[in-house]
Amino acid sequence: MDIVFNRVGKKYDKDIVLDHLDLRFPVQGGIVSFLGPNGIGKTTIMKLLSGILLPTSGTIATTEGNGKDYDAWARQNVAYCSSDDRYLSYKLTGIENIVRYGVLKGVDKAQVLTRLESFASCLDSTTFLNKRVEQMSTGQKKMTKVLSCFASGYPVLILDEPTNGLDEESRSRLIETIGHMKEKAACSLFVSSHDLGFIHQITDTHLFLFGNDKAELKTMPNATLDALQAAYHTIKGGNSL
Repeated sequence: MDIVFNRVGKKYDKDIVLDHLDLRFPVQGGIVSFLGPNGIGKTTIMKLLSGILLPTSGTIATTEGNGKDYDAWARQNVAYCSSDDRYLSYKLTGIENIVRYGVLKGVDKAQVLTRLESFASCLDSTTFLNKRVEQMSTGQKKMTKVLSCFASGYPVLILDEPTNGLDEESRSRLIETIGHMKEKAACSLFVSSHDLGFIHQITDTHLFLFGNDKAELKTMPNATLDALQAAYHTIKGGNSL
């Protein structure tokens, strides 16, 4: 199945962020990165994919949508993890936040807890999940949000800049955890990041975004980090790979 953007536009008041954007996103169980500079619309695209935002113009649909409104489909199939602490309740523990997120998405509490337990072996320690969020480090808050998405059991997960604000140790732990959880969860994962080193370690499929006329989806199996960086600058310069 694919998610298809057909001449999608999005503007905030008079500020046009996307204009006549045509893209096709594969939903095939892998990980796809979103790469591009600040302000190019990566977060907007991710929120459109998740159904949080609606396009100002154009259409979004799945190739198996059978006429169903995309935003209704997204609410039942897409979990979105923002780059900040939004959606976390600081007075609740990590586990309580994870359950709360799943229940608000319409998932049974017992199913959320069962999935969360299946990920326990992926983590060095789950003791931080018994802390209130207000007592957590930045890395622990990030991990709580990522776990919320995975424990929802949704087939499409979106992580927006998950390494923002992390130190090297927390970043490495997040990379390892995402890899392990991805093996256990039957889902497609979309991740945005400016950290090419992080992206290089979790996926070889990339959506390069540099404006509506510079958007290319490329799979680069076994590419080195240097090759990924070169591809980024090649497409940014207006050339195709």
